[in-house]
Amino acid sequence: MVASDTTNVTPIPLMTRMAFAVGQRASRGKLGFALSGLVATAFIFGGPAAWAAEPKAEAKAEAKSESKDAKGGKGDAVIESELRKALIGKSALTGELLMKTGDEAKSAPEKSSAATPARSKDVKDAKEAKEPKSADATVGKKMAMPGADGHGTKAAAESANGGSAAQGPATMPAAAASAGHDHTAAAGQEKGAKGKAHWGYTGAIGPDSWSKLSAEFATCSKGRRQSPIDLVDRDFSPLNLEQVKFDYAPAAFQVVHNGHTVEVRPAGVNQIIARGKNYKLLQFHFHHPAEERFNGKGFALDTHFVHRAEDGELAVVTVLFEEGAANPELQRLWDYMPLDSNDSLRSGEGVTFNPVSMLPQDRTKYLQYIGSLTTPPCTEGVVWIVLRQPVTASAEQIALFRKMVGMNARPTQPANGRLIKAAN
Repeated sequence: MVASDTTNVTPIPLMTRMAFAVGQRASRGKLGFALSGLVATAFIFGGPAAWAAEPKAEAKAEAKSESKDAKGGKGDAVIESELRKALIGKSALTGELLMKTGDEAKSAPEKSSAATPARSKDVKDAKEAKEPKSADATVGKKMAMPGADGHGTKAAAESANGGSAAQGPATMPAAAASAGHDHTAAAGQEKGAKGKAHWGYTGAIGPDSWSKLSAEFATCSKGRRQSPIDLVDRDFSPLNLEQVKFDYAPAAFQVVHNGHTVEVRPAGVNQIIARGKNYKLLQFHFHHPAEERFNGKGFALDTHFVHRAEDGELAVVTVLFEEGAANPELQRLWDYMPLDSNDSLRSGEGVTFNPVSMLPQDRTKYLQYIGSLTTPPCTEGVVWIVLRQPVTASAEQIALFRKMVGMNARPTQPANGRLIKAAN
């Protein structure tokens, strides 16, 4: 407590001195206004005589109090507590007010310091405990974002049996959306950066092992309607089928070596009309030797024109090549042959190509059956239209493809009694 002065000063009652000291200190802060009333109350209790000697006594009391505070003596909090005890007995109202303002004085510095962030964190933690975040929901959101797998829906859908870059409809089966030539280099059974199993045509990653490379490729061995097949006359059902209408037009193009084949991507809109549907051309690519056979007979090369209808159904038109005269239209494409895998070339300015120039003259005779993609994941439900009249390619043209790509044909698969329609 504050000591009284011993040199010619009238002693000030203890309660009055305490009230004045607290009131003076509080007046420097936020409690000045609230405690000023309490000081007035203390004045009433202490009497006018005490205040007459206030300047000198208070100055000494202030100095001594501060000295004690520095030495670990009683500080404002202790004085305030004792004053509270003294006043609370005199006036319940005054004591209640002092207790309230005293608590606020204690909390005021905390609100302006680290207490506020801590309290904010407590509120945040409580909210998170009440409504915890779901890691699965976060992952789902990321996965829902377009292009999270590296290819995106567009690239995956268009890689059907050759890997062109056109988008497939939402109704397209998941397997078909990423079907066909995956176009990753065939180097071992490891998965590439995009999570796709590497596959190829020889050795441990060849056709006999496709279903073992990934669970997604299971249909390659378990499917009952796989392609290609050996088209045997005795299995044909001759019918008066409608003619396939080819609506192709000249356009710029791009030639891509995707690691599994050479693929041509024509610009513009090209389509066929078959089975009462319009199928838009996505791309066409080549296999050596030809994957299809007639009565056990093989061919040097084939072209697969991959189309897709609005409902997602795929239709592949096959053109077979026999070794013979050079094919000038094929040569125009070979002139843009990329130099290496995962390389591509676009046609020069003003240079166009019409895919119809790759077709045989007689397009009325064809075979039709339901099969699959001939590359992983070997998705079934593909409409195959195999034109019976072959075209020719020179030995040099065939050799160039073999040099760049090598052997890239899947062996024929069991027909399993499938219906094969033959257009008369």
